[in-house]
Amino acid sequence: MSATERRERERTAQREGIVAAAIAIARKEGWREVTIRKIADAIEYTAPIIYEHFENKDALLLELLRRGFRALNERLRAAIREPSGTRNTILLGAAAAMDFATENPELYQVMHGLDGVPFGTPAAPAEAREAFSILRLAIESWAREQDLKAHSSNDWTETVWALIHGFISLEMAHRLPGGTARVKPLMLKALGSLLSGWETGMRGTVRSKSMSQTPIGRLRRPLGK
Repeated sequence: MSATERRERERTAQREGIVAAAIAIARKEGWREVTIRKIADAIEYTAPIIYEHFENKDALLLELLRRGFRALNERLRAAIREPSGTRNTILLGAAAAMDFATENPELYQVMHGLDGVPFGTPAAPAEAREAFSILRLAIESWAREQDLKAHSSNDWTETVWALIHGFISLEMAHRLPGGTARVKPLMLKALGSLLSGWETGMRGTVRSKSMSQTPIGRLRRPLGK
């Protein structure tokens, strides 16, 4: 291994250590308590070394947001695979999203709570737009199979995303009793009822509009400063 390769490996290890320390602090104390100083103390680096990798805390959180969406996208793709046009495909995607949030609550909070990170615009992080696109393609496939004439697949996808995120957020905040074992079936039942309603009420009755690609929905739960 050359000296250059060794230095690059060391830098990668440093960066991964910084990210892991930030998540560990957030898991124990919450994101408000994550600071560059605490991260430096946790991994026994000086603050300047951390600033070599991340300009500030916001830059670190943005990196975590991107990583979180990349991991979520892998889950969504594995659950949905090729959209089959069935309602079950959408339900599998919703279940995968809740499973991811349950297993990675700190990442999920960052993904949906960063002030200043644009959503609902072309400036939204590419990873977030991809998550929306994966779900939208499943919904478009289902709508075609059911001969539904949607106003906009983006409207429908944002509605489904809001439902999923709402249940996840309430469960994470312990506002719904019973934990994930109860909340996940409730979410899937509610989503199934929503899709059934669209199947019944929208089949061939509403003028179809363009299903053009747009970014992720606008709903997000802000983190405290």
